Amino acid sequence: MTKTQHDLIGSWLEKSRRDLLTAEYAIHAEEIFPDIICFHAQQSAEKCLKAMIIHHD
Repeated sequence: MTKTQHDLIGSWLEKSRRDLLTAEYAIHAEEIFPDIICFHAQQSAEKCLKAMIIHHD
């Protein structure tokens, strides 16, 4: 079964949301690791861009 374009966009946006949540949780952790926070924030943005590219072909 192949995913539709809509399914792919939703999948990328959900992955983006989870990366952003991970970054937010890490900000409030007892011990803060800026490199990990930045990594997940960057990954979130990249996945949003992938969703946009798929949307616009």
